[in-house]
Amino acid sequence: MSKFRYPYVLSTVQPGLVAVPAMLLGFLVLALSFVVGVGQVQVEVRTPSGAGLIKEVGYGSAFNWSLGLTLVLPMALLYLCKSYRTFPLALRDLVANRMIVSRELKPVPEAEIAAFWKKKIAHYQGWLLLLIAGGLLFSLWEWYTYSARPLWLNNGILASEQDWSVGVLFSTTGKMIQAPALARLENGAVSLLAFLGQATILAAVLTFVYNALVAGLLFTDLSQPKGRYRLLPDLRSRDARLGFERVSGFIEGALLCVGFFYGMFYLSRLQNIFLRSSEPTMMTFLVDRLLLGIIDKPFDLGAVREVFVKGMPVDVDGLDYSSIMVSLGAFAVLIIAAYMIGATVRDAAIQARSELERDLRLRPEDVRNLFGLEPDTIGSRLDQMVFWPVRYIRARELLGLIVLGVTCIFFYKIGMVLVGLLMFRVFWEVIRYLSGAFSRDRANSTP
Repeated sequence: MSKFRYPYVLSTVQPGLVAVPAMLLGFLVLALSFVVGVGQVQVEVRTPSGAGLIKEVGYGSAFNWSLGLTLVLPMALLYLCKSYRTFPLALRDLVANRMIVSRELKPVPEAEIAAFWKKKIAHYQGWLLLLIAGGLLFSLWEWYTYSARPLWLNNGILASEQDWSVGVLFSTTGKMIQAPALARLENGAVSLLAFLGQATILAAVLTFVYNALVAGLLFTDLSQPKGRYRLLPDLRSRDARLGFERVSGFIEGALLCVGFFYGMFYLSRLQNIFLRSSEPTMMTFLVDRLLLGIIDKPFDLGAVREVFVKGMPVDVDGLDYSSIMVSLGAFAVLIIAAYMIGATVRDAAIQARSELERDLRLRPEDVRNLFGLEPDTIGSRLDQMVFWPVRYIRARELLGLIVLGVTCIFFYKIGMVLVGLLMFRVFWEVIRYLSGAFSRDRANSTP
């Protein structure tokens, strides 16, 4: 077997060494977009009614690119690396506390379990690398289609999306122009960096899905009745989860990673709708579609057909493949989140308790020698065991968030309302804090 284990590298790299450079590169691309003149771009388009419209489609106002590559992607990479950095440590704690033992209830060496994990995570790495290479080729193909080819031919009509990716082909009034070669080269270089950022997003999502599935398979194998190893509760743990709290750090980091990945998909969903809307700017789009739109049409939460059908400027009845891919990506990371916790760790904890109860009936002496506890004490601890491995969110709450996330991808205005309420809550808490601090300062200054 090859010594190169790409996914396992995530457990050996400092998260900050990945997130900080990614954030700096994101800000570099954002700054370069304004330097070369594509940070703010206006394009004249035609609405389905035939009327002319000047839209602001610069890189700076495209939140899925500007905000996504400068903040959301680095945070996703941070928690992706942080989560999988904690997993080998969790396995080490499971072995040290005799939660992973042999079929004969004998302790196993830590190095043996570490090698078992490395082998499992590298087993299908060839397929993962192939998918990542496919994601890179797909991003390069999109860069060629959306940006490089129209810029090379100096023709904005050929662009699949008339936005910042071909921004130098449009004047400040939105008219299509012939751009000089240097300007087109600079535009192509910035768009190439951005689409390589998109390839990084695809690679991160694929790596997360792969590692989550492999971690789930590992717990599934450990909980098999006839497997090589046994997974047992830690009856000496003071936590009600009986040792399974040791993997909560890994799971909680993975859930935060899912949240940031979902944020990327949701921003892309909003951008796709904006590009096919009749609003001239993103700010106008947010105000009209949220505040005024809800007032005028309180039950219009975002048409489901907007996921599948383009609205403008030309192919009104054409499929919107970008929105379809975004929706599928969001569904994938949400389903993986549910699978990783509900169908693997939780089920492994249930199976571990059942197996130990059976051992307690068939060979109580071996169980007593392993834990140093009396059978009555062991039975009492097992009866009070909690199977849900995460403390800060309950099973119903996680299921509710997943359903809400799927709903917001279709009915995007619900997500906008929730973000607005969250921002209002943060603003309100800041006001309360500042007013309280001001009151305390006045009280302290009073003689």
